[in-house]
This record gives sequence, C-alpha cells and structure tokens, in this order.
Amino acid sequence: MHRPALFGFRSGISTAIFLFAQAIFIIVAILLKNSILIIPIIGFTIIAKILGDYVFFTLFSNSMDSFRELKNWKSIISKRSFFDAHVFIIMVFIIVDFFTDAFLVYGALQIVTSKELIFILLLTTQAICGPIQGVISDVYSQKNSILFAFGIAVIAVFILLSNMEGAPFLELSILSLETQIFLAIGIKGVFGNIGTIARGALARNIKLETMKVFD
Repeated sequence: MHRPALFGFRSGISTAIFLFAQAIFIIVAILLKNSILIIPIIGFTIIAKILGDYVFFTLFSNSMDSFRELKNWKSIISKRSFFDAHVFIIMVFIIVDFFTDAFLVYGALQIVTSKELIFILLLTTQAICGPIQGVISDVYSQKNSILFAFGIAVIAVFILLSNMEGAPFLELSILSLETQIFLAIGIKGVFGNIGTIARGALARNIKLETMKVFD
C-alpha cells in the first residue's frame, strides 16, 4: 500500500516550532508583567512564519537532492513549474492565507482590549492544528482540505467585518463583541490553515512533476 509523503504534516510541524516559540515568549512576558509592544510582536510573528517556510522547503530540497537519479532537478522543474497552473493557484492560496491572518489581527486589534491574547490564541491554535490539518490533507484530499480551510477563513473574515461595521454576526448577539472576535480568530487558527496545506500541496506538485521528467 502506498504511503502518503505527509508534506502537509511536515509543513505544519516546521511552522509550529516557531509559532510555539513566539507564543511562549509572549506568555512569559505577560507573566513577568513586562510591557509588550504590538508592532514588534507582529514583526516577530511574520519572521516566525517565514522561518517555518524556510525550514520546510530546505528540508524538502535536501530530501530531493538525496536522490542521485534526480540530478539538476531544481533547474529543470523551475522552468516547468513557472508556467504550471496548479503552482499558480497554490501560490495564490498562500498569499491569501497571509493577508487573511494580517486582516484578522489588524481588525481584532481595533476591537479587543486584551491584544496579547489575540496573538496567543492565533499562534497556539495554528501551531497545534496546522500539522493536524496538514496530515488530514495528506491522507484524504489536499484540494478539498484547502477549499474547506478557505471557506473557514471567509467565515472568520465575515464575523470580523460584521462586528467592525457595528452589526453582530447574523444579527444574533448572543455573544459579546470580544467573544465573537476571539471566535473568528480561533476558528481560523483551528480550521483555516490554508498556508500549511498549500505548502504541502506545492511540495507534492514539485515532486510529482520532477518524477515525470526523470521517469
């Protein structure tokens, strides 16, 4: 039986390491009652995600280099992938995920008073659930998983927008304003890990295209 390569899981783990480190740093700072500046937190969070991407693709590249029969695979696949529609769509989803997170955090900071908790919630949920959602996409369907995550992201943005406009979600204000904002951040972190799935899909696509060339 063919075993999945688990690219989505590896993508989630690579990012989770740095997201956990960032979340722990914020928690320690709060416990020590040190003042926390929001701008540096945003900057370090972006750096943490970039480092996660770098580690994932570096390890993926090294694993591809380990196959002697795939000599010069980088130069060959780069020419093919540049014009590949699947790669373009995957890159769009990665960009969408980045800006969705940025918009949710920006909007939440305008509403929520406990601003540090926004980052702790988003970082920890993505760190824990990213690898889980990644491995689900590996085992079942990357296409369906990424569309599901995208749908969740749309719902999260809708919740935030409805509250930014001063109207409670679906006009049923059974939850407080801040609770609804934390709900939006939470469901995005738990179920909306578009970037994790997309990076795994990108690695899978590159490997499949490479194998076609060298078969």
